[in-house]
Amino acid sequence: MVQASREAAISAGSEMGREEQSVSALTRTISAIANASRGQSVEIEQTSAAVEQMTQITQMNAALVEESAAAAMGLKQQAQALEDAVNVLAS
Repeated sequence: MVQASREAAISAGSEMGREEQSVSALTRTISAIANASRGQSVEIEQTSAAVEQMTQITQMNAALVEESAAAAMGLKQQAQALEDAVNVLAS
């Protein structure tokens, strides 16, 4: 009976050791997942900031295109006025 109890205690101790190792491994895995999630969160924030910056640049480019189109129209009108003036002088 004492021998059986001793063997049961040793077996239980071994099992507890294996359980402790399993829990430690699980804790390390969860910690690694948490660290990776934090890293991804930072990367998502950086990506979001980059997209916002690209949006602002796109809007500025659109405004510059509109200004260029308006300037081209103004030059066309001035060229037409100059051509009209030359035609008047030539006649």
